[in-house]
Amino acid sequence: MAKSSQYKRPGGYLRKWEEVVKSPAYRDLKPPARCLLEELQRICWGRNGQIGMSTKRASELINVSEPTASKAFYDLVAHGFIVLTKGHLWQERQAREWRITCEPSGNNREPTDEWQNWNPDKPFPVPFRKKSRPKKQGQHCSRNKGSLLKNQGQSSISEGASH
Repeated sequence: MAKSSQYKRPGGYLRKWEEVVKSPAYRDLKPPARCLLEELQRICWGRNGQIGMSTKRASELINVSEPTASKAFYDLVAHGFIVLTKGHLWQERQAREWRITCEPSGNNREPTDEWQNWNPDKPFPVPFRKKSRPKKQGQHCSRNKGSLLKNQGQSSISEGASH
């Protein structure tokens, strides 16, 4: 019979709890968010709560664009799988730091498992703002939308009166 040491591989391994994978919160995640969660789990050993990762690095690891990686972070927060522990300091080139809620953190602190309380009608609040999509050519952004709408309403009323 072969020794079990013959089957050892270098490095560690990732574990996925059946409870997490079968949960509605996990099943609702898009593939980039699932991949990002796996990458965060891969690097969290012993430092959960201090996992620094930028959207640029995440996009390289999961082979997607930066906006898609940003959306993956957003989805993981909204589903309760990660929590922001420290904001970014772009002037000092420091990425945000995260804690995975389904993994123990700190001094053997138990997982907080926020994902178990996820509700599709009421996602968890996201502490950072999603970047807006870039404007297409030819579009313009009005500084005061209220006055624009007000002016459009007046012009349509005056046009209706003149006809």
